[in-house]
Amino acid sequence: MNQAARDRSTAFASGGNPTLEAEEGESYTIGGVYTPEALPGLAIAVDYYDIDVKNLIASLGAQTILNECYNAPSGIAGNPFCATVNRNPDFTFKDPAVISGGVNYARQTTRGVDFDVSYRARLEKGHRVSARMIATYVLDLTNYTNPSNPSFPNRQRSELGDPTLGINMNLGYGFGAFDFTYSARFIGKQTISSYEAQNAYNGNPPENADVFPRVYYPSMIYQNVRGQYRVNTNLAIYAGIDNFADKMPPLGLLGTAGGDPFDSIGRYFYLGGRYDF
Repeated sequence: MNQAARDRSTAFASGGNPTLEAEEGESYTIGGVYTPEALPGLAIAVDYYDIDVKNLIASLGAQTILNECYNAPSGIAGNPFCATVNRNPDFTFKDPAVISGGVNYARQTTRGVDFDVSYRARLEKGHRVSARMIATYVLDLTNYTNPSNPSFPNRQRSELGDPTLGINMNLGYGFGAFDFTYSARFIGKQTISSYEAQNAYNGNPPENADVFPRVYYPSMIYQNVRGQYRVNTNLAIYAGIDNFADKMPPLGLLGTAGGDPFDSIGRYFYLGGRYDF
């Protein structure tokens, strides 16, 4: 860079924003538990939640902060984007001109229903059974992170890492010193691109309907089995197989990307013991 170019450059720093305020949230939950007398050991719980987080902190680049500071219709006073812009009394920039970092302007909302059904019983001759299913159905998960239009919604529900439906189930059976467990995890379908790319949303058509040949990663079920034998009061030996159907991540995923919920190992055998002192 020549001297003239350096003279025209404006320095900025990347770091914390000392004017940040605490994020604010409102949450509403309601739920109940049903334990029928006719079937002892059974419990059914249902919970509804509604969460709205405001004044959310989101990181922005220096140029975006400058643009939003001076383009906002409300002006500089009270504008959160102007909090880290540094100017001299003659309106020239100080050094650094702006701190690139977090700004209080974003928002996130989510609503959903959680289900928890469990059953446990002891049968004759020391036999015992147990079952439990935990499920979450997400009704809404929306971000508002557009600095130019903070009221513009960006749907996160059913995008990769945030399936609409998730289920975990465990079945157990035991007798004497033996215990056996079967567990399964269901992950609902998730979009390959952003939801808005291949789906109509908020009254708008898909942004790029042909970006991928398919719209969703398929739903997946991972299954595990485990057995345990208690040798005595202190010692137990166990063995199991995780993901015994050897399900691999779909459509080229590796199971390692941020938000990628898929198993990257495949079928996994293990053997071990536990000794309680």
